[in-house]
Amino acid sequence: MKKIDKYSNTHFGVQVESIASKIKNIEHLKLQILSSTNSLFQSMGGDDMAEAEAVGETIASIIISSYRLGIHLGIDLEDMDRRIMNQLEVIDIIDESVVKKDIIAMNKKFKEDS
Repeated sequence: MKKIDKYSNTHFGVQVESIASKIKNIEHLKLQILSSTNSLFQSMGGDDMAEAEAVGETIASIIISSYRLGIHLGIDLEDMDRRIMNQLEVIDIIDESVVKKDIIAMNKKFKEDS
């Protein structure tokens, strides 16, 4: 067993700073996702375009932070994309008519508001 030098940055051949940095990055991204989710719920109450824009920006932020978290957790981006596409196909099969109705209703609402 290798002796641990309390003044060294290496323990058992692993850089302590790199582990600490990874943990810090993961925790930061988790907090960012939670904060963005909170912001999303707060901005979903209204009907005007500014609030719709805020919701869109917040959802985009959650997606990007989730991708970054996946990268830090060692998930391959191509694998993540494949999983997302699979889920979108399932949603499309199940909710195709609902999604189309929602899109038509949203377009109609935005045209009326304009």
